[in-house]
Amino acid sequence: MLYRLAFLVVTTSLIFTASLNAQWSGTVVYAVQTENDFQPKGLDYLPQQVILETNGQQFRILETGTDFERVWLMDEDEAHVLFHFLGHAVELLEPCPNAQPLILSGRGGTRDVAGITGIITRRSTGWAVESEQLGTAPCGWPTAWIPLQCTIEDGQARYELVAQSVVDLPKKQWPRKHFDLPDGYEPVDRFTLSTLISSIPSE
Repeated sequence: MLYRLAFLVVTTSLIFTASLNAQWSGTVVYAVQTENDFQPKGLDYLPQQVILETNGQQFRILETGTDFERVWLMDEDEAHVLFHFLGHAVELLEPCPNAQPLILSGRGGTRDVAGITGIITRRSTGWAVESEQLGTAPCGWPTAWIPLQCTIEDGQARYELVAQSVVDLPKKQWPRKHFDLPDGYEPVDRFTLSTLISSIPSE
């Protein structure tokens, strides 16, 4: 009897611990807002919409703009950036930074965005609204938790993401290879990409 009771206590504890560590699985659709219509001259990769998808372990982020599309496939160690350049399907491998984003000050209340309550924080890029309910953010993002609202700095570009919808999707309902690297993309490093870009004749 004591053995059964001990087994029940241990099993319950394991289930409770697993539920605490479980990561959210689903999709967040963000609208993109530029700051004071800021867009450096010649910049053509500013997205108009960003869609974050996660199964609780991996991330797939789709950026779409007027004339481009980028897909980020991310895990804890690295990010594969997929896009088309000069008619070629290109895969750029980016390492994930080890350091957590800088927190400039503590929490400052809550705000509801897209039907979810988030915590207002001050991050290195500015104010953000983060949701612990949605789990940890992808590597390289300026927040610790998946944001409902935040400012992104991408090269010369600086813009704000504002969540428009948040949809739950259990991990087992994602297509089996949805977060896998697709075939047909040519791996390049930043040096090769920079060389290709510099070879483009200026107008």
